[in-house]
Amino acid sequence: MPTMTRSLPKRYGPVWELVAEETAGGLTVSTFAKRTLRYDVVASKDRFYQHAWSDFHLPQVCGILCHQNSSFKGHKYVLTAALCSWALDPGRRQTAGGEEEQSEGYKGTTRKHAIALAVAELLSNAERRSVKNALHGRFIANRYARITSVSPTFFTELYYPIGGLRTIMRSPTRAWLRKKFSRYRQSIYLSITLAAVEHCHFQAINAGRTLERTSLSKSATLVGIVLAASRNQNAPLAEKVDTYHYRYVAKSLPFLYAAQSIDLPDGRSLLDAMMDGDWKIVNDDAIAARWFGRALYWVQTVIAPQRRSADDELVANSLAGVIPESFDPPAYVSDYRGLVEYIHTKGKLLEFNKREDEFWAANGMTRPQLTSKAVGWPSPAVKGSASQRTGSTAE
Repeated sequence: MPTMTRSLPKRYGPVWELVAEETAGGLTVSTFAKRTLRYDVVASKDRFYQHAWSDFHLPQVCGILCHQNSSFKGHKYVLTAALCSWALDPGRRQTAGGEEEQSEGYKGTTRKHAIALAVAELLSNAERRSVKNALHGRFIANRYARITSVSPTFFTELYYPIGGLRTIMRSPTRAWLRKKFSRYRQSIYLSITLAAVEHCHFQAINAGRTLERTSLSKSATLVGIVLAASRNQNAPLAEKVDTYHYRYVAKSLPFLYAAQSIDLPDGRSLLDAMMDGDWKIVNDDAIAARWFGRALYWVQTVIAPQRRSADDELVANSLAGVIPESFDPPAYVSDYRGLVEYIHTKGKLLEFNKREDEFWAANGMTRPQLTSKAVGWPSPAVKGSASQRTGSTAE
């Protein structure tokens, strides 16, 4: 049985009553009613404070978000903010000395700021509607914070457990959060490129090509080659891609890679919306279903035949019941799938390492400069297709 409050505080007892309850798949849906009004609460094993605030439990968060019931107003919106902020800043990262340090996201700071902002936004919108009603002579006597469009469970499950107004007042602005997310652009961009390389390798194998198994070392090497070929960008060192970037977002990469593949009507990708803190778009049922479906497709179908980590297993288990949705790698990588196949052909990587200058010359390209600096973040104008400034790919 979930530990979420089974009944409302006594002061709300005469107002809202628990009228129905159903448990299935580790989740409980409770229905509260007041006269003709009703709302549902979708609860997991732990309360919101345990699975999203003090810690982050991916299976419980995804379980609620994927449930067909919309739960009480604002519940899934706040969980979406928690999931997005965790995906962008999920854990530990390597220091220059090779040791691990905790990022703010690992300690939950980034995630907590996102949750507090989401809660504040919901309250602000509800208060705005109440003020509008009062100005038009439709003032409603307040029972809880003069916000009648927000359920009591919103306060008992979300608002008060995270610290209420005190936490909201101490939280930074959305602009600050966007600036914070921008610090992770390089790691995300390089890791998505690495995932796209492995996606191209999977498609080639699936099409019947005889290639060597992929590895992080080969994929990290190909990140620099592909970026040099498609966007004429300086190539990052392979060991930098693996140690400083991929390993930092590895546990959330399925969500990030899936998000970059979804184009929005306003010209952004879903990943751009996440970086902007635009959780309303991410919380849309149709978009969320596509996002989760593509993340599951990545871990179940693309990466599983090559290598599958405990983090990938966690994502797969968290999205159990979601319908997988296939998709293609981004064009700036897939347009150079010949390079991916070349490096994964037996003996070609050794040949490339020994005769790299000849390789670039044969393909009409200048050997890129290796660098550990940021390679930038693609603007919406160039995310769709690869640059045409370079020559043919290797065969």
